[in-house]
Amino acid sequence: MDADAILKKAKEVISIEIEGLEALKNNLNEDFVKLAQACCETLDKGGKIVITGIGKSGHVGSKIAATMASTGSPTIFMHSVEAMHGDLGMIQKDDLLIAISYSGESDEIVRVIVPAKRLGVRVAAL
Repeated sequence: MDADAILKKAKEVISIEIEGLEALKNNLNEDFVKLAQACCETLDKGGKIVITGIGKSGHVGSKIAATMASTGSPTIFMHSVEAMHGDLGMIQKDDLLIAISYSGESDEIVRVIVPAKRLGVRVAAL
């Protein structure tokens, strides 16, 4: 691939990313505000944010957790399958659980949400 083709492709990719960010910006709504407020309230009362997911959603959740933690916000990623094998113990009452699922029907996600709610943990689903 020559230099012009490389630059053309790079600009195409950047344009696609810009379109995606514009779509994201245009779709921000009250749900986003509620999640942001829940995160702030959780951190203000000394809790942590726990993000869970499996598959590609888990990879996205892991990246979100790493980014939030890098800003000083106590945030961890908990793989949904590992949660069923003991990792649920890392969730405390003052925490916020953010469950990420493409379908919203993953059995592994439901198996994390139900006991978290029993503990009184606030849950948000994406």
